[in-house]
This record gives sequence, structure tokens and C-alpha cells, in this order.
Amino acid sequence: DYTGNSMGLNDNFITDFRIFPNPANDLINLTTQLEHFKVEIFDLLGKKLFESYNLKIIDITNYDKGTYLLKVSSGYNSNSKLFIKK
Repeated sequence: DYTGNSMGLNDNFITDFRIFPNPANDLINLTTQLEHFKVEIFDLLGKKLFESYNLKIIDITNYDKGTYLLKVSSGYNSNSKLFIKK
């Protein structure tokens, strides 16, 4: 039986990223191995607040204090992480 995927890679590895600092006041830095990717930020109700491409420094100065979801996607793969705005 075939139980792997077509490339033998874990989809989360493909879109793995790191955000720092977390919590943050004004800027979030994003590190990833991807060259071409989409970045989206959502509030916890699912409302999209931000969308950009290939951006590795994100200004969150105007966001209210709270918890947000940052999603990175490339092709059919995506990964999400929570961050806190202080």
C-alpha cells in the first residue's frame, strides 16, 4: 500500500516559518525558506485583515491588542501560527 505523498515531503515543512518577536508591539519579522509566498493575517473571528506577497517584515502598529493568526501559503500548501499584539 502507498501511504506517502507524491514528493515524499511533509507539507508543513514546505511552508514552515517563524515569526518574532511574539508578542510584538509594532513589527513582526517572518523567516522562511520560501521565495514566493502569500502572507495573510486574520483576527480570531476569521476576518482577513491583511494580505501581501513575499513580505518578511509586517507592520502591526495599527492593530488592536490581542491574538491574531498569521498564515503563509505557497501553491497548495499553507501553515498558520498565532501571534500576540501587545
